[in-house]
Amino acid sequence: MEDHPYSGGDTLVEGRQVAIYSPSNENPTLRKAHFLKPLFSEDHDHFPPPPSSLYSSKPTFKKVEKFDLHRYKKYPSEKWKTWVHSLKPKYQEIWKQAGIYEAIMASTYEIRKSKELIMGLAERWCAETNTFIFPWGEVTITLEDVMFLGCYSVLGALFLTPLADGCVGIFDSLKKAFNEVRLISGGSVIDTMWIEYFMCSGKELEHEAFLAMWLSRFVLVRCYGNIVVNDFHVAIHLSRGKRIALAPVVLASIYRDLRLLRSSIVDSSKLPYTVCLKIILCHADLVQMWAWERFPKLRPTPCVIESEDPRSARWNGVRMPKVIYVREALDSGKDSFICAPMS
Repeated sequence: MEDHPYSGGDTLVEGRQVAIYSPSNENPTLRKAHFLKPLFSEDHDHFPPPPSSLYSSKPTFKKVEKFDLHRYKKYPSEKWKTWVHSLKPKYQEIWKQAGIYEAIMASTYEIRKSKELIMGLAERWCAETNTFIFPWGEVTITLEDVMFLGCYSVLGALFLTPLADGCVGIFDSLKKAFNEVRLISGGSVIDTMWIEYFMCSGKELEHEAFLAMWLSRFVLVRCYGNIVVNDFHVAIHLSRGKRIALAPVVLASIYRDLRLLRSSIVDSSKLPYTVCLKIILCHADLVQMWAWERFPKLRPTPCVIESEDPRSARWNGVRMPKVIYVREALDSGKDSFICAPMS
């Protein structure tokens, strides 16, 4: 492999022989692939040292209990699980074509919340670089993490791709159903009413309505339990097997929420101790799974899964570990941090 032109004999990437399998998993071939090096040796004195911590060793918040951590993407209801499994036999091939099959199945999992872990990570978040800065180095959640842990597609059409003329009528029909449900509820259209209206109803738009709820409830999470009309065009694309790049949208929302959460932590030091802040991290489950995959000291005991299960199945319903010193475990994680746990 050639030296990188700007590294003086060292390289920013490394080449490795990897096995490439055909769709039938037969006759693998070896090819040279290039990977970014996750770490440099400390012997290279011409590289800058890892960034120092943004914060002092003392917490910037008085107590975790001061924060009421919410996530709009909560545990899946039994009715949602029933809806998923009732539509799976008929539509799973379309879901696979659209690259959402594993993500839909993962929406039936229960990832329990660890407020202490989320707060410890948010305290080390740098909004300027969208990275966690620890005393030993700088790391972040990437598109690859969102793809492997959330099963969202990196490839595909843009989220704002307009509908073809032939699908505009479907959008109008979904919106009409939305208005009917809203008229019945007298306000917002929440997920329980949407399920009651469409699930196992035999209505022509049940599949599109199902995907609209999946997007609003588990992917493009904006507010708790509400169905959002702006998601209908994406649901229609997906119902036709069209792949949409959802991973960048999910990652952007994680970066946004961590920035707001870190700002709340910093500002909390100026508030009276009796004030309780309500803060939101929509995809807290993905942030936790990222930390569990990389910090062995902080992870619960993972479930044993089958090869065809989504990666997130490892953490379905696991019991939270009793880690008292979360911040210390994060700050001392240099020797135990796992750079590439996706094997």
